[in-house]
Amino acid sequence: MVQSRKPTDCHPGATGAGRRIYDLLRNQIADGTLVPGARAPSTRSLAAELAVSRTTVTAAYEQLAAEGFLVTAMGRVARVASPLAAPAAPGTNASRRARRAPSLSGFGRRLTGIGMPALPDAEPVRFDFLYGAVASRDFPTLVWRRAYQAELLRQQRSLYYVPPEGDAWLRSALQGYLRRARGLACEAEQILVVHGSQQAIDPCARLLLDAGDAFVFEDPGYLMARRCFEATGARCLTTPVDEHGLDTASLSQDERVRLAYVTPSHQFPLGGVLPIGRRLDLLQWAARHDAWIVEDDYDGEFRYGQRPIDALQSIDTDGRVIYIGTFSKALSPQLRLGYLVLPPELVPVFRQAKRLPATRASIIE
Repeated sequence: MVQSRKPTDCHPGATGAGRRIYDLLRNQIADGTLVPGARAPSTRSLAAELAVSRTTVTAAYEQLAAEGFLVTAMGRVARVASPLAAPAAPGTNASRRARRAPSLSGFGRRLTGIGMPALPDAEPVRFDFLYGAVASRDFPTLVWRRAYQAELLRQQRSLYYVPPEGDAWLRSALQGYLRRARGLACEAEQILVVHGSQQAIDPCARLLLDAGDAFVFEDPGYLMARRCFEATGARCLTTPVDEHGLDTASLSQDERVRLAYVTPSHQFPLGGVLPIGRRLDLLQWAARHDAWIVEDDYDGEFRYGQRPIDALQSIDTDGRVIYIGTFSKALSPQLRLGYLVLPPELVPVFRQAKRLPATRASIIE
């Protein structure tokens, strides 16, 4: 007979009689009180003993049967599955044993060895100098709510996934915006919508770098981008910056270099703007080395008192520049919306890469 006391170690967060009965039986199977092949109490007798409905007991038995702890059949008494090596019930001492170090891939091992910047303190402060924070009063709340509600109420034939490259209307709007604001001429098919600039950097690293390759990186520069590239096993070639941004005279001539990451419109974190001469030098360097240039235009829209500088990709005639844009600074980092503008030959593989972890883009947000 099953002991009718309430188990001392129920599943965390579980509530209800059915959950308590499930935990009671599973614990007794785990500790050997109910041995393999033993008959389980009938649902009728257990319901009467515990003063619950038979339906509640039956539901617990069905769950245990579905998980392989009990064997049930129409018209027959339920029995403990045999042979059975029951795992320890949640919360027991056996489940708290120290685990051995996990077996990881080369990528995983590199990732665990990479130092990441500490997350900022969430406590409110009077004067917030945190990088990337946007004042909430600057967000167009009313306009955003009207647009959001209009989209929710728009009649659609069906609710289905958006293609991995993103909503066609959004990409078309981005195409026009980039032409007006950033001097960048592209086709909507070259635009890939992502969840912020960091997700844009990740496929650039995974698809364009192998372990043993090298990449050029501004020094100082955006640490999270550097870590993303280093996680591939590629070697970082730090290149100094001055008041004008990247010093192109110091660009590495290493034959293994495959990529350069730059912030030409507003160097991060020093703020220099890369002049036209250096932009041309950088493009010529990329052509000589058959290398890609990742242009992170994280806040190129902002230029006080003057027209924003056109993007580096706007003068790229050789299809070397991958342009990254984001709405984190113009709208809100909580929006998690960014995009890439890709050379045409990279569009298929980047779309495929986005399908693997993210599957589809969001249309509501």
